Amino acid sequence: MCPRWGGLDNSFDVIVAGGNVAGASTAFDLASKGLRVLLVERRSQARVGSRSCGDGIDRYQFEKLGLPIPRGEFILREVEHAYLNSPDRKVRLRGETAGIAIDRFGLNQYLVRRALDAGVQMADRTEATGPIIEEGHVVGVHCRPSRGGDAFRVLAPVTVDATGWRARLRQAVPADWPMTEVVPHSEMALAYREERRRPEPVEDLLVEATFDFEIAPQGLYWVADRTETLVNVGIGMQWVPGIPNPRTQIHKEVLPKYPGLANTTEIRSGAGVIPNRRPIDCPVGPGIVAIGDAACQVQPMTGSGIGASMYAAGLLSEVVTVALETTKTPTMEDLFPYAHRYHTSYGTDQAANQMLRMSLQALTNAQLNRLMGSGIVSEAEIVSAARKGRLDLSFGKKLKAATKLLGEPRLVRALKRMQSDMESARDLYTRYPEDPSGLTSWRKEVKELFDRAPSARS
Repeated sequence: MCPRWGGLDNSFDVIVAGGNVAGASTAFDLASKGLRVLLVERRSQARVGSRSCGDGIDRYQFEKLGLPIPRGEFILREVEHAYLNSPDRKVRLRGETAGIAIDRFGLNQYLVRRALDAGVQMADRTEATGPIIEEGHVVGVHCRPSRGGDAFRVLAPVTVDATGWRARLRQAVPADWPMTEVVPHSEMALAYREERRRPEPVEDLLVEATFDFEIAPQGLYWVADRTETLVNVGIGMQWVPGIPNPRTQIHKEVLPKYPGLANTTEIRSGAGVIPNRRPIDCPVGPGIVAIGDAACQVQPMTGSGIGASMYAAGLLSEVVTVALETTKTPTMEDLFPYAHRYHTSYGTDQAANQMLRMSLQALTNAQLNRLMGSGIVSEAEIVSAARKGRLDLSFGKKLKAATKLLGEPRLVRALKRMQSDMESARDLYTRYPEDPSGLTSWRKEVKELFDRAPSARS
């Protein structure tokens, strides 16, 4: 039973705003280190985690980050193979050990309960409306009960913004703080999915995604069997002007491609916004840090962010604990190691993957069909690129002889540039500054690199 907000302590070591995966994981990690933590969540505890997407765990992401895969009743099944289709669906590339199908709501409920068991206090049905700033430091948050009542303040030397893609707290600090970076809609995806029930169970379970920029502009659609009777059908599109209604695209374009789904019944649906880009340049400020979608800690090709958020939570808790052992008012410099550790590790994958995504989005369906059907790119190379943001050096060698095979010199040049840009992005993020003094020049390099990257075709 979580305490109501009126019975909370007056102050904490850390306030975490947002109770989804990033926030709940952070609260648990901080409390496990002996800190007094308040978790503020606008939904009731019983509804935390009712997001529309994210019904899977990317096994590679957890292995890459050295994280144990969470286990519990929320695990639905192991997914050994997932497929990536060309737009015409004539080429089907298979990836090994794809991941784990989960009940996302069940996972989040587990994470919240784990945090409360570790000693975290929770103010549910309460919205963190803005930071409290005194003498250039965030010292707490303004809160308001979601169902009416008096607003109140809670104080803490560190505040964590885990409010999702809107980043309500980091966007409300002074405009000259680097963490106020505005993420354009063009670097976010709109995702819509339906959970549908089959009238009879099936034995051959399917997980596949299809690149098709005509059905899903600069995106893809997917069909994923979660159990023998439950199937997730969804679509992700880049958030650009003029995109079609995603629900219409599912019913008009996607479902007809799968005759086996004709008799399925929609049991729930929903939409969401997912950052699909590199992490924000600086997720820290004096007394405040951002995590999860608020810091754009998501794999840009797949939209997977569960592993990245849990990894970032571990880094954040270590840095905050050390900072609070040495000062009562952590500065940006005190909290900056969190940014440095994330950017130089998983941030390198994210940056390279954004380059890959942008390069692919600049192609047409016909070019994608030609590329995926040419044999130039193997299944292993596609999987490696999509997951790790890295193409094998042999890829460049093969392209030297590919012009005749592809019949399009411009496409070959674009692929060569893609490989070069991915490596440049990776190198740049390995050189993330160790302290804020180098941030301005580094940000300039990042802007120049991504400004000259290929743009999605109109």
